[in-house]
Amino acid sequence: MGTESAANTHNFPLQSSLRTRQFQHKPQLFDVFRRKWVADTPEERVRQELLRRLTGALGYPAQQFSIERRVQHATGQRSSGGRLAQPAQAGNSRGRYDALLRTREGIPLLLIECKAPCIALDQSVFDQAAVYNYSLNVPFLLLSNGPDFLMAQIDYTQGRYVFAPEIPNYSTLIALIEEKL
Repeated sequence: MGTESAANTHNFPLQSSLRTRQFQHKPQLFDVFRRKWVADTPEERVRQELLRRLTGALGYPAQQFSIERRVQHATGQRSSGGRLAQPAQAGNSRGRYDALLRTREGIPLLLIECKAPCIALDQSVFDQAAVYNYSLNVPFLLLSNGPDFLMAQIDYTQGRYVFAPEIPNYSTLIALIEEKL
């Protein structure tokens, strides 16, 4: 990742406006995107607040997100200095991405990885998202732990990540893609 990619801070706090309940003595919250009750965990709260921010203030289309889907990926080597990591071997290692934004045509656009607020956005978190991306080939990665985030555009021609100081609104994100075409 390199030193130039230090985490940025969100301008929104984690809110308590989420619908919650106790079910069989376990806390749950209502996921408005998947329209179902899910386990109330710190990571889930980060995901819900981030997706609300993206679809609300930043204009991302809610219907174009998929959440917590399995992805088959290669195991990878660590990235360094803003350079793309290389897959070490093809494998059938599986994981679940937190959220994926696709274009209207179904093309993967933005991969989101969320962590609990107590988890630092370090190299291992970045590598996790980068490994998921081996099979998805998205042009943008967004990592968040609630208060902090990393937003990166992937420059496949130069083989590097370009970090952004803020999360762009949806129209800016689309313009950045069209600029590359």
